Amino acid sequence: YIPANADIYKYKTEDGTVVYTDTPLGKNASLILKSRKSPADAFNGKYRKLYKNIRKYYPIVKKRAKEYSVDPDLIRAMITVESNWFPMAVSSKGAMGLMQLMPRTAKALEVNNPFDPDENIDGGIKYFRMLLDLFKGNLRYALAAYNSGPTRVRSDSYFPEGSETRRYVVKVLSIYGGEDKFEYIPLRRDLHPKPIYRLVLEDGTLLFTDTPHLSGGTNF
Repeated sequence: YIPANADIYKYKTEDGTVVYTDTPLGKNASLILKSRKSPADAFNGKYRKLYKNIRKYYPIVKKRAKEYSVDPDLIRAMITVESNWFPMAVSSKGAMGLMQLMPRTAKALEVNNPFDPDENIDGGIKYFRMLLDLFKGNLRYALAAYNSGPTRVRSDSYFPEGSETRRYVVKVLSIYGGEDKFEYIPLRRDLHPKPIYRLVLEDGTLLFTDTPHLSGGTNF
C-alpha cells in the first residue's frame, strides 16, 4: 500500500525487476512522482491506466486460470512481464495482446481476435497449460518454452547467464514469488475432450493443439 500523498520512487532489483515504492532504496532509486494532495493525482496517467487495466482484466485471468487449473497469480506475473497489462501491445517480433501470442500460435489456438482480452488470455493460458503438461509440471521449463518455444528447451545449458529467456523466467518467478509457491495440478480429464495434435510452427516451435486441420501432423 502506498499512501496517496507519498512520493513515488522507481528502482531496479539485481534481476532487472522494476519496483515502485514510497521509500527511496539506495542510490539506484529515482523519484518519478512528487506527492500530491488528491488521491486521484497520486499516480500519473500511465500508472493510473496500468492500475485500471489490472482491475479490469484480472477477473478474466482468474476465470480462465481456474478452467485450466493454473494459479492466477502466476498468469498475472506472466502478463506483467509480457505486455504490462496493455491489451493492444505488439512486440517487435509480432507477438500480440496481453500474453503476447504470435500470429501462428494464436491461429492454432483458435484465437480469432488476439486483441480481445478474453480470447487472448484464454488462448495464452491454454497454451501455457499445454507446456506445463509437456514438461511434467516443471515451471522453469514451461516458462522458458512460453518465451522461446518448446523445441528449444532441452536442458539448463540453453539458459546462459544474461540470455533473454533466462531473464524472462527469473523476472516472472520474482514477481510470482518463486517456484516454492507453485503447485503442479494435473489437468482434469474433462478439459481434454478432444484428441491432441502436434503442430510444428515455421520457426521450429512444437505446439500441441486440438484442431486437426491446423496440425498437419499426427494424433499425439
